[in-house]
Amino acid sequence: MQRFDGARETTATTHDAAAGHENAHAAGASAAPRRSRRGVLLGGAATLASGAAGMALGYRFRTEIRDVKLRAMAWPLEVPAEMDAFRIEAARIETARAQQTADDVRTLKKRYETEVFGRVRMSDLVERLALCIDPSDRRLFCGSQLLHAHQVYAAMQANGVADPDMLLLGLIHDLGKILLLAHEAPESVVGVTSRIVGGEPGAGLDGAIYQFGHGEFLYSRIVGLVPEHVAWVTRWHNIDPAVEAELMTPQERTWTERWLVPFQRFDGGFVSPYYLPKVDLARCRDLVERAFPSPVVV
Repeated sequence: MQRFDGARETTATTHDAAAGHENAHAAGASAAPRRSRRGVLLGGAATLASGAAGMALGYRFRTEIRDVKLRAMAWPLEVPAEMDAFRIEAARIETARAQQTADDVRTLKKRYETEVFGRVRMSDLVERLALCIDPSDRRLFCGSQLLHAHQVYAAMQANGVADPDMLLLGLIHDLGKILLLAHEAPESVVGVTSRIVGGEPGAGLDGAIYQFGHGEFLYSRIVGLVPEHVAWVTRWHNIDPAVEAELMTPQERTWTERWLVPFQRFDGGFVSPYYLPKVDLARCRDLVERAFPSPVVV
């Protein structure tokens, strides 16, 4: 009996151990798919995260990626250096302009005492600004001067400016840059206007010699045809008023506060190669026609 009972016990123990092993195997087998599914899910999540990061980087550098593709299409043809070349040329122009002398100013003023484009309607001349690109303007890059004029005009309207003289300034202030179409060197046309020599406190800006540029050229064509303050602002629209204030007459100080400084906020603050303003072209043309009803010798 003892042997039988021991055998039974042994058999039961063996059976229980086998059952336990079998259960453990079954449990392990059921856990394996769970681990496998978790791995798949984690792997999928990692893949999605990696893809999203790749898409984000791709979006961030989409311009560079596009340029690489375009350059690959052009190979083996020579591709322009684009933005770097523009900046290098702009720096060259600024350096050359800074070297303009009083003798250079006298020579340029003498050169443009006579007509360059003949008798033209100023509204037609404004539209010709579409052909003018300022090669020194790192804000506008290859946007035309007509685009810039429309940007200034649209910004004025959007900010509640209704004064026709101010709106007119927005459209015509850079008209002197049409000298670029007459093949004048850009350093003699574009850029800021700085004092070269001379000047007495309170005696007026005319008492000093300033760099020749598009402002001086336009002033010489419209002085006497528009209100005095309009002609004055076109002439000096790209000076630094804070630097030149000590030379100004009381009248020039008044014009600076009332016209020049407010205008410069629009001229300098609304320049972008990505801003395409919506303007009423017929209204713009009518504004210029009202100010210049007859052709002007330019």
